[in-house]
Amino acid sequence: MDGALKAFEIINPNMAQMLAYGIAGHHTGLPNGRGDAIEGASPTTPLDVRLEDAEAVDIPLGTEPGTPEPPQPSP
Repeated sequence: MDGALKAFEIINPNMAQMLAYGIAGHHTGLPNGRGDAIEGASPTTPLDVRLEDAEAVDIPLGTEPGTPEPPQPSP
């Protein structure tokens, strides 16, 4: 947790909060982003390997990036 707290000492609070989530999450089980698996660690499969092995998923129509928001009903 020291690394997550250190982020607030060295960068602006908004960026520090995003960075702290990643640091704290990693130390509570979020997998490494890439690299070799570390023997005895849990989980042992880095994220890049998990993504290589993942199946492709179709993005539902209307949710693609850049799709305009649908009109909202009037109150």
